Amino acid sequence: MAATMKDVARRAGVSIYTISKYINGGTLKEKNRIAVENAIRELGYRPNTIAQSLRTSYSRTIGVLVPTFHSAYNLAAITAIEETLEKFGYGALISDCGGDPAAEEGKLDFLLRKTVDGIILIPAGRTAPHIAKAVRRNVPVVLLDRLPEGLECDAVLSDNRDAVKAAVQSLIALGHKNIALIAGPEDAFTARERLYGYMEALRGAGVPLVKDFVRHTNGTMEEGFRAMMDLWLLPERPSAVVAAENELTTGVFLAVTKRRIFVPDELSVVGFDTQAVSELVRPTLHSVVQPVEKLAQTAAKLVLRRVGGDLNGYPRVSITPSEWKIGESVGRCLVVPAATRMSGTGRFPRV
Repeated sequence: MAATMKDVARRAGVSIYTISKYINGGTLKEKNRIAVENAIRELGYRPNTIAQSLRTSYSRTIGVLVPTFHSAYNLAAITAIEETLEKFGYGALISDCGGDPAAEEGKLDFLLRKTVDGIILIPAGRTAPHIAKAVRRNVPVVLLDRLPEGLECDAVLSDNRDAVKAAVQSLIALGHKNIALIAGPEDAFTARERLYGYMEALRGAGVPLVKDFVRHTNGTMEEGFRAMMDLWLLPERPSAVVAAENELTTGVFLAVTKRRIFVPDELSVVGFDTQAVSELVRPTLHSVVQPVEKLAQTAAKLVLRRVGGDLNGYPRVSITPSEWKIGESVGRCLVVPAATRMSGTGRFPRV
């Protein structure tokens, strides 16, 4: 006789409610989770939501997991993914992890128990052993926007490094030497790639790296505002800044307004993914634009190919060039910099 939920609860020493909560993706205390999973394994309890191996047909559902819904980039990606999947008769089961890699692991496990046919995921952390585990289970997984270290997996990325490198090179060509970078969390894939592009551009032009000009943040508008305010208090101010995320760019312009900084005469500003605000600020914003819809569509089509059994080119890492929105927030450097401050200059790390 097949084991029941009641049998699992008795073996694990928990209530039936706890078993139901686990099956439906709820978070349990660590000791309870271990006990439940051990009981399920020992008893061979296999409801359809847990044992993917017993499926007799596709669910025609793709799991989509993002770090947060509070991101214009993520929302645009979700919309494009859903629209693409619908064209092929698929739906999406969407979740977020609040930017917490530990919560991401639980949400990924939840999606897998819901018997989705594949996963599209924007990873939250620098490493992702839980994603590697899903890949080893032969679940089609396509990463979007970020690729954690050491993970061999299909991924669809934009040219984060080259985009920022080109932005900094263009500023150097206009005479800027004191160029600041306001980036996201230091351990995030996109922030690291954009930092590397920034450093490569400086190194290539023989411009010293000034540690004070590099600010890592949590990526919010408030952090962008605070970083720009702090930069403007330095003894030697930057003449240009690259705000390497959408919310950070908005924060920079709030600081520019509060400090009454003349753009671009006193400060040139390059933004990132700022379609929604580029026409609302004056002067209009010069920015890097990631083709998020194209990236998301590519990810959706790729995961459907994998679901259909097409493993050609696996693992495929697709890198798409960013676009540019030309604005008036960048100009020739009119600020004469002081002598380079050796005390604040750092060595370029190897990348």
